[in-house]
Amino acid sequence: MPNVDVLREEIFKRLGRTFTKDEFEELCFDFGIELDDVTSDFIKISKEISEEEAIKRNESKAVIYTIDIPANRYDLLGLEGLSQGLNIFLGNCKPHKFTRTKPKHRMRVTTNPGKDELRPHVVCAVLRGMKMDQKIYDRLIELQEKLHFNICRQRKFVAIGTHDLDKIQPDFLYDARSPKDIKFQALKQDKTMTAEGLFKHYRQLGKAQCSVLKYCPIIEDSPLYPVIYDKRGEVLSLPPIINSEYSKISVDTKNIFIECTATDLNKANIVLHTIVAGFSEYCETPYQVEGVEVIYDNGESYITPTMEEQEFKCTREYINKKLGTDFSAKKIAELLSKMALQTQIKGSDLIVKAPITRSDLMHPVDVVEDTAIAFGFNNLKRPYPQDMTFGAQQPLNMLSDQIREHVAQCGFTEVLTFVLMSKKQSYSNCNLQDKGYAVELSASKTKISEMCRVNLLPGMLETLSKNQGVVSLPIQIFELGDVVLMDKDTDVGARNERRLCAAVCTNKAGGLELVHGLLERVMQINQVYFLHDESAPEGKRKYSLGKGQCPTFLPGLQAEVLMQDEGGKWVQVGQFGIVAPAVLKKFGVMLQAMVYALEINVEVFV
Repeated sequence: MPNVDVLREEIFKRLGRTFTKDEFEELCFDFGIELDDVTSDFIKISKEISEEEAIKRNESKAVIYTIDIPANRYDLLGLEGLSQGLNIFLGNCKPHKFTRTKPKHRMRVTTNPGKDELRPHVVCAVLRGMKMDQKIYDRLIELQEKLHFNICRQRKFVAIGTHDLDKIQPDFLYDARSPKDIKFQALKQDKTMTAEGLFKHYRQLGKAQCSVLKYCPIIEDSPLYPVIYDKRGEVLSLPPIINSEYSKISVDTKNIFIECTATDLNKANIVLHTIVAGFSEYCETPYQVEGVEVIYDNGESYITPTMEEQEFKCTREYINKKLGTDFSAKKIAELLSKMALQTQIKGSDLIVKAPITRSDLMHPVDVVEDTAIAFGFNNLKRPYPQDMTFGAQQPLNMLSDQIREHVAQCGFTEVLTFVLMSKKQSYSNCNLQDKGYAVELSASKTKISEMCRVNLLPGMLETLSKNQGVVSLPIQIFELGDVVLMDKDTDVGARNERRLCAAVCTNKAGGLELVHGLLERVMQINQVYFLHDESAPEGKRKYSLGKGQCPTFLPGLQAEVLMQDEGGKWVQVGQFGIVAPAVLKKFGVMLQAMVYALEINVEVFV
């Protein structure tokens, strides 16, 4: 869960009253968040370095509340959004009505294959007449960083740029050009450089001195880089890497131009709405945002931010059945108003409207959850069937738990990755061809959720990519979960298959032996013996190794795992080997190390 630090006095001032620590902790719990820590800048430096250093720096002893926020509540990642949500929950105010004025400026987007393959979408907005001080400025920058880390996935899906509108000349152009042709003075740099020269400069500085170096792999292999210009031809931004010194904002900025470039338009809209909803309160006309017209060369156009509010239709009976309650429609509407949701009652139907801040709502069941939060989870009564019986654990789940325990004892850390992923992750990134055995979503809202996973390895490589530079080598991780495969012999046309995947990332020798040894251990605990093991008891199942031919692994440095089926035929149940460097590069794994991986079907042991 992400967390946000807020000064105790500031949050109390916004809520209109003071709380004891226990009272505020209870309020957070009731609202669905958690008070994680009570600290101060002085305490933080004292713990990280020393108390003497904290005294030397004259660090503040003002009390800071560190609050854990649900991963999908992007609107609560800053003091502004958090205080808005809590005030509405407490009944201190009604949800703000956000409005959008007619656009005065345009963003032209070229149809360029180089850019379209990287991040084809852009959304924009203008905040007029901002009244900022240093604290508001710092919180705006902090919110951008939290969004970059969270929903933007380290700028891979969305990159945010904020610019001083009074320094630049509208209208704007979003294009893609050769890195040798893009020249500008990047933020915090003292001279003009080409994009190519800038990347070289960043690499010379290294990660310790250059915080944006970790984003460079997103675009550096492309022949063309995305870039945003103003009417003068000055560079505003080189997304998703860095903004320009020419357009940078400051405490004195009055009019802010915001642009979000993205691979995913839905995520871009969520990010833009989160920023304008949080900071439009400081505009000359509070909660009023100026739109920007985005025009594509192919004729497509739209005005952003969309300010589109989602609507969900459900019934009183549906909510009561899920919660075991007997609320009236009026009572449900009152509860949902505490969560910033407007409810219109039409007969037995409830039309629930979610504001732009509540992008976390995706289904009527989310309305049920908000009803429960507003009422209080502890106030709900648990209904139990009168003749309740308990069943035994399913054999496959029991086996999975046993395997997890043994793999963990071998020094591997378990990870959990998403079942939905993109075709690019599943196929092209792994050097595999789409053979048509994946379950695909018919109306996916995002490109990263196009299909159900058909193997576990992509999730493991994504995990390595996100943790590089944070976790020291060697890294040993595993996942035991389901993949989904098309199967015409089943009633629904698809089936789940339980698999184990393990990966070892190390810059020392012996990684292949580790995954091979883990395979032997899994076989041993399931009483499956190697084909040529002379000590194997009579009648026990056996396995063998064959020459691997999977393009995900290096040729000649891989093997397939074979077991006999009921008819005595040898079939492949798994594979292991050294992951090809080209595959690692596609997943953004830039560690100077090798990755060794094993993936095997564990259902064959049941």
